[in-house]
Amino acid sequence: MSGYEEYIERVKEAIKVVEEKDGRRELLIRKGRDIMSSIRKAINYIHMNRLEEAESLLNKIKESLFSLMDEVAKIPSLLYSGTMNNLIQEYVEATTYFMIVKEGVIPSYEEYRLTDIAQYFTGLADVIGELRRRVLEYIRKGKLKDAEHTFHVMESLYSALLEVVHYDPVVPGIRHKCDVARVLVENTRSEVVRAKLSFNVMTSINRLLEILEKSVQHEDSR
Repeated sequence: MSGYEEYIERVKEAIKVVEEKDGRRELLIRKGRDIMSSIRKAINYIHMNRLEEAESLLNKIKESLFSLMDEVAKIPSLLYSGTMNNLIQEYVEATTYFMIVKEGVIPSYEEYRLTDIAQYFTGLADVIGELRRRVLEYIRKGKLKDAEHTFHVMESLYSALLEVVHYDPVVPGIRHKCDVARVLVENTRSEVVRAKLSFNVMTSINRLLEILEKSVQHEDSR
């Protein structure tokens, strides 16, 4: 059996590789959970228009995400895992939403550190849901022009993403996300139209009341 000692050592070396991989996997899960939580917080900051706080947090998220990518880079199965894919996708969503709100621009895919171009498109698709939330908030506050402008951005982004749908085999999930986005766009369009109609009706009623009030005042003065 002594002749097998050399081979046993090779097995032990392989076990060390597995142990390192498992350690990196746990690191990815642990740090990934923290990053995801921070991304959700940043998105909430954007919705609350706390843009300075959102920008500061997004910068920290970027550093943490890039550091994590470097830490697992030697293990392709982790760098290209579903967990990492989701983190990058969510980061694209949060950063793009921030740039739309703050600068009125949509970053190009080259501005992100991606492991797959699909993360760019699926991240953009998720931005549509955040834009809907913003439209509804503007409607609630009576800011119809802002609601219409944001809806236009939302609709334009959706239209652009439709060009990617037939690439679903190489952009996994984009067809489903666009199906969801279509419903969101249609529902939001209805909300905007309804809000405009309501505003026009109220404006007409107020004008009529003003006319009636002036008429009554005129009669009283006679």
